[in-house]
Amino acid sequence: MDPTPLAGALQIAAGDVFALNSDAALDEEEITFALLGAFSSTIPSMASWFPKYFTPSFQWQRYGKSTRGAGSEGATGADYALLIRLSNNFARAAIFQAKKLGKDLGIDLSSISPFRAIENQESIYPEPQILRLARNARSISSGMTNDNLDWVHFAAYGVDGCFCTPLSDHTALVTHYGDIQEVLREKLVALRDSLEKMANESRIKIVEKRTEWMALRKKMPAGAQSSPPPRLPNSARVQDEINRKLKDTASDEWKDHIKTKLPTSANSQELIHMLALGASVPPGKPAKGWLNLESKEAIKKFEDNALTTINIVQMSVAAELTLDFSPKAQAIMSQREKVVQRLQAATDEMKSREAKAGTQAPQGM
Repeated sequence: MDPTPLAGALQIAAGDVFALNSDAALDEEEITFALLGAFSSTIPSMASWFPKYFTPSFQWQRYGKSTRGAGSEGATGADYALLIRLSNNFARAAIFQAKKLGKDLGIDLSSISPFRAIENQESIYPEPQILRLARNARSISSGMTNDNLDWVHFAAYGVDGCFCTPLSDHTALVTHYGDIQEVLREKLVALRDSLEKMANESRIKIVEKRTEWMALRKKMPAGAQSSPPPRLPNSARVQDEINRKLKDTASDEWKDHIKTKLPTSANSQELIHMLALGASVPPGKPAKGWLNLESKEAIKKFEDNALTTINIVQMSVAAELTLDFSPKAQAIMSQREKVVQRLQAATDEMKSREAKAGTQAPQGM
């Protein structure tokens, strides 16, 4: 296996972030964005060192954690996906969920993902994050079972680096949690129906009081002072409160069932090593921790599914490969080349002046 400049760039970027984390103790969100930011800056730099062999494309399409749609982390259980193109007909993909590594070297699984109502899809009720991560991965790559999810990882960050443990090593746990969730879901559906019924009844009463207030206001003399009308509840805040109660109920129900720590598994590996494999192993051969996409159609299908459900970072190792950027993004990126050219010209001019100054210096006796 020959190393590639892309593999080197990914390893350097990850190493820099882990060095920062060893001193700054970043939280999960900070380390994810630091890592993706390091990728976006290190890859172009590495390309400038190998201009004849490496002209990569890099694209980061982000779906915010605070959104309520299918692409939010609450709906998918994942932080981001990496898609590495090795040729026009071959790519590798992996999904990651960042977790802080505990002092006992375990991953905390007690996090409960919130309720999500997704347009044109069945609502997702609060559940352990590992269930949501597995479900989303199966929907992205249709036809897969939990046993096949060796390309979906909890990425556990600690002061000494990051190891990735695949969901396929925890199939029994995912299945067990799924059985529990099926029973609990009925209770959560009934609770949501009850809470929404109460909210609607409360709104109807307020509307009736507002109608009464308006009738009384019309009977009052002109200029007479009156109390303000009853205020209608903010719909978004009402829904947020319902969702909070659903999550609190789920958390309470799950506390006696959920495994709070996930140990390292047989197929766990360092993220730096995994990145090197994904960007270096030749097309057609398996790379531990990655999903091989072995045709244009497979790549396109993964993109179509993933780009609407998860933050996705795409990159390529070959000069002839390009990713689809908007005209605006292309115009912005073209400025980078102009800046590099100006800096190179300034450097050449400085070296030329220094050389001239050296030749004109008086000779010593």
